[in-house]
Amino acid sequence: QFLGAKARQLGFMLKGLRQLHQQIESLQIPFFLLQGDAKDTIPNFITECGASHLVTDFSPLREIRSCKDEVVKRTSDSLTIHEVDAHNVVPMWAASVKLEYGARTIRGKINKLLPEYLIEFPKLEPPRKKWVEMMDKTLVNWDSLIDKVVREGAEVPEIEWCVPGEEAGMEVLMGNKDGFLTKRLKNYSTDRNNPVKPKALSGLSPYLHFGQISA
Repeated sequence: QFLGAKARQLGFMLKGLRQLHQQIESLQIPFFLLQGDAKDTIPNFITECGASHLVTDFSPLREIRSCKDEVVKRTSDSLTIHEVDAHNVVPMWAASVKLEYGARTIRGKINKLLPEYLIEFPKLEPPRKKWVEMMDKTLVNWDSLIDKVVREGAEVPEIEWCVPGEEAGMEVLMGNKDGFLTKRLKNYSTDRNNPVKPKALSGLSPYLHFGQISA
């Protein structure tokens, strides 16, 4: 459990990860699902697989920042650690070095940096060296795991109108039928604060939050 997450959050997350597992498996990239406290599981996994480089996603939440600090303390000084910001086009640390009081004070700073950061994602290629060790730990019983979290977190049930996974996220973003960029962006400036027009908003937050698409 993380911050009271129930079936709605955990089911969405796991179904997206299942799709990711299938996608990267076709590129011969192994997927490991670690269950337990990240402060324990991540350092142990790094040691077990002999990793030399750790990449983590930025989060401003104190609990996650504290967890990352503890992971760093429990890993070797020789381990290279990089933090990326997949939630924002312009990374938080590049956008501003001080506390901003509103959108108007930071908007210009972000717009100034867009030419540097608003670029196409590179195509994901298969690794040059095939991973052959620990492959038994890449097996995940997705159906059983998803059934478990959905059952135990049933007090906040899943919703049908928000389909998990990268493919669904890209459809919400750029779909020909109802995509935010392709069909709905024109109404955003006038209707975004109108509670009876929810379609004026992007609907992308769940996909960005769980890393199923990146900014």
